[in-house]
Amino acid sequence: MTLREKIEVMQAFEQGEEIEISYVKQDMWTDISNPGWSWGTYDYRVKPKPKQTITIEKWLCMSAWDNYFVMEGEKAFFKTGGYDRQQVKLLSTRRVGI
Repeated sequence: MTLREKIEVMQAFEQGEEIEISYVKQDMWTDISNPGWSWGTYDYRVKPKPKQTITIEKWLCMSAWDNYFVMEGEKAFFKTGGYDRQQVKLLSTRRVGI
């Protein structure tokens, strides 16, 4: 690590960010609450934030006039949007990272 990178990790810790530690070049990271900053023995980094995901569901719906259409939404929408369980069928679900 460069001196600048080390300073950035230490400043992040000072600002309340979570820090992880690993033996030098081991790439097996573990949380540390009070780092001792022994840069010759350990590598330190700011703990990566987990990626956020959303779920996209596609539903086959039937209107009051027996017309079918595909819609994206959540179960809660269909329960409150005037559709009952017989009028909707889940076609697919996928998770997307944002």
